[in-house]
Amino acid sequence: MRNGHYLVTEIHGPWLSESLAVALPNGYVLTNDDENHRVIVVDPKTNRIVWQYGETHRPGRQPGRLNTPDGVDLAPPHSLLMIHAATMGTP
Repeated sequence: MRNGHYLVTEIHGPWLSESLAVALPNGYVLTNDDENHRVIVVDPKTNRIVWQYGETHRPGRQPGRLNTPDGVDLAPPHSLLMIHAATMGTP
């Protein structure tokens, strides 16, 4: 949602099932590509992937891999999530 209105954009490319898309301030679109096990940033002007996290068609739980990502959230760089990311989920 931007300025109280939903932003709808259409992107086409080699992604299978994006279920959430977030418009970034630079005009790019951040989306999760569930069935390809990755999160990508797409330039909607060229429909090209400009950034990717996760290995295409290679699910996993180790660093650099995702297993059917079901959404994306942006966290500010100095948030508690980023500061404590290495120990999140450990007792």
